[in-house]
Amino acid sequence: EEAIKKHKTVTWPTDDDVLNSVKSRPLYGSGVTNYFLLEYDRSLGGDQPSDVPWVEHILPDKPDPAWYLVFNRQEHESLKDTLPNLIPLSRQMNQHLSNKPFKEKVNSYLKDSMFKSARDLGGTYKDWNMISLKDRADVLAEWAIKRWKG
Repeated sequence: EEAIKKHKTVTWPTDDDVLNSVKSRPLYGSGVTNYFLLEYDRSLGGDQPSDVPWVEHILPDKPDPAWYLVFNRQEHESLKDTLPNLIPLSRQMNQHLSNKPFKEKVNSYLKDSMFKSARDLGGTYKDWNMISLKDRADVLAEWAIKRWKG
């Protein structure tokens, strides 16, 4: 925080900036994504895997047609790379689950993931749709505000 505040061309984000970014900014592939997801995972307690996670798109990057019954193409494009749609998984699990329907993914998250956030997601959401994605967006945004309170 102090380093950022020393730069006159960089502004410290407001709570609203953080809330909006966590909920809607496409962050897949950015440097902060793994850090954010692992910090959230650590905050949930339990074992801390030493494996470097792969980032799983719950709503896949390249979905099969069944996903478009739940998310239209515009929703898919605007939400697929946002933090609420991303979780840490092992490389093997990420590759195995790939573009499968949520009903298949959720059981693996719940029973087989080494990451607590994936297990919690599997236990919390029985469907992945706009309501559940927005709910998770609220959870992550509120957590981020408390975690990095300025």
